Amino acid sequence: MKKYFSSLVLISIFAMLLMSMNSKTAKDNLLSQADLMTNSLISKDFKVFLKYNSPVIIELMGGEEAAVDMLSKQMAQINILSIDLSDPSEIITFNEELQATMTQDVVVEMPQGKIKNRSTLIGISSDNGENWIFIDAQGQPLEQLKTYFPNLSPDLELLPRSQPEIIYDEPAEKIDE
Repeated sequence: MKKYFSSLVLISIFAMLLMSMNSKTAKDNLLSQADLMTNSLISKDFKVFLKYNSPVIIELMGGEEAAVDMLSKQMAQINILSIDLSDPSEIITFNEELQATMTQDVVVEMPQGKIKNRSTLIGISSDNGENWIFIDAQGQPLEQLKTYFPNLSPDLELLPRSQPEIIYDEPAEKIDE
């Protein structure tokens, strides 16, 4: 009996360690792939950018080729200066998918000036955190997003729609002579 109990404890410890490693790997993959996606958008590498987008979004844009063309035209007048991501929320499992959210701050330079927009980026993995796709919630309520993405967990916390912030350049400091 003692041997059986010791084996059970050992198996339990091993299972907990394995789950912890998988969770860390999933989070690491989430962060690195979100970074790859945002950097590809900044550099206007739309083919790479679309690899990290939901197939639903790509299909709504008319397929990959049409999506690349549309993004190229839309982004011609916009220069993305930075995309900053917060640490992800706790990764949750829902309908056999891993899901998490991150706050993203996007600063763009347009002919009118610099604008900062904050929204929620939703990460979804259907292969236990190895690969992630992302959805920019753009301030839409969860119920509205579920129209196109019915597998989204009701536990996801999304930022409400907010007004973009205009960024004014600071005047250069005067140097006393």
